[in-house]
Amino acid sequence: MKKFLLVLLLQIPLLIFSQDIKISGRVVDQDNIPLPGVYVLIKGTTAGAVTDVNGDYSLKVKEGDVVTFSFLGMEPQDYTINGQSSINVVMKTETRELDEVVVTALSIKRQERSLGYSQQRIEGNQIGEAKETNLISMLAGKVAGIQITPAQSTTGSSRIIIRGNNSLLGSNQPLFVGDGFPFDNA
Repeated sequence: MKKFLLVLLLQIPLLIFSQDIKISGRVVDQDNIPLPGVYVLIKGTTAGAVTDVNGDYSLKVKEGDVVTFSFLGMEPQDYTINGQSSINVVMKTETRELDEVVVTALSIKRQERSLGYSQQRIEGNQIGEAKETNLISMLAGKVAGIQITPAQSTTGSSRIIIRGNNSLLGSNQPLFVGDGFPFDNA
């Protein structure tokens, strides 16, 4: 009985220190605007929460846990739990420079300089300078190897042919991708 009592007494500090603490708070950006959708995760686990529309969150943690706040475009921040029940976080904008990547056939990504063929690029300001209202018509004269036939009516689409007629299915209209979104020129 004495051994059982001794073991029980030794377990009490572990139970006290391992109790869950409920933390809550608000996550805002540098302009004090609430950030919805911020991941609030306990480091090393999959347990966590996501901030609501007002940037508020609540989470059960243990003393000594490290809580990570992460959001796309913001620097992740870590906080160690030291008995506090409220953590308000101001997230800072993260700036990273992205390398250029060219997506070729079959979604193969390559660096632009490693390609064995030439490619052309049209910047957004060049398209904005054109006097046309149709995006395809704006490309006329700006890209080598394409032939553009303007639309026959105001509701029709311009026809674009890249280096001649080369289609097995009868339609040789190219696929346009702008900011990751495909555009159909049918």
